[in-house]
Amino acid sequence: MATTFRPFRVNKMKRLTAFCIIFIILLCHLPGHAQALLWQISKPGHRTCYIMGTIHLTDNDIQHVNDTVWSCMRQCSLLALELDLHQADNIMEHITMKKATMDQLLTPEEYHVLDSIMRKKTRIGMSFFNRMQPLFFYSVVMMDKKYGIAMDLLLQHHADSLGIATMGMESVKDQVKAFKSISLEQQAKGLAEMLHNLGKTGELDSLMLLYKRQDIKGLEQMIQNDPSSTKALIEHRNQGFVKHIKKLSPSKSVFFAVGAGHLEGKQGILNLLRKHRYTLQAISIYPSPETEISH
Repeated sequence: MATTFRPFRVNKMKRLTAFCIIFIILLCHLPGHAQALLWQISKPGHRTCYIMGTIHLTDNDIQHVNDTVWSCMRQCSLLALELDLHQADNIMEHITMKKATMDQLLTPEEYHVLDSIMRKKTRIGMSFFNRMQPLFFYSVVMMDKKYGIAMDLLLQHHADSLGIATMGMESVKDQVKAFKSISLEQQAKGLAEMLHNLGKTGELDSLMLLYKRQDIKGLEQMIQNDPSSTKALIEHRNQGFVKHIKKLSPSKSVFFAVGAGHLEGKQGILNLLRKHRYTLQAISIYPSPETEISH
């Protein structure tokens, strides 16, 4: 029996792990102040590009962005995501703990609760997942049937249907490297808090409501809960994203998509682009008041 189902389990694990990685990075920080999630990027001598802030938990309202998003994408020849899930085949080796195990990091009671969750949601017990880093389990624990496909996946599926090429601006190794600023003990503590607060989705619902309102300021106030990891998870990676924009925009029209937390702030992508003399125009993706153009 185990041999028969192993290919299915491995493929499912790859998809699950990729989703967890992109979900965690967004969840850690969502700073900013502009009332817009989609921006047009322009500069003399460069092609017009777009950058969109995404969220990795969605519902029907969030998924139903207005047609402007798809119109902007159709003007582009490339979709640039944080991570190209088409190329996420080697995820497992990067998130496996070499020394510690989950049954060592959690209490027996917490481990039992996590085992029950994994069996319910993946049909696989914790003996299979025991060496996965605690961050891997965050999105699985928080996921509920009412939440839908991640925005990144929605964008990638749409690009595939239009025949638009997709690339990842980071590798799995790059993203996992950012996690090293958060110790296994810190990760386990956060996971334990989630396990002790199962069923309390108020914070997630509030986050999603702020996203629908394109209220980046509200997201900043809600999510700024771990300043110690800002540089590794946000600021250092923003520099890399901007390098990709500077490299690609002279010759290609690109639709860039990153976690919404990367857009705003002093070291946010938008401010860094302004420093490089790009002009930014805010575009609303949900019904909302018109947003002023920012230079």
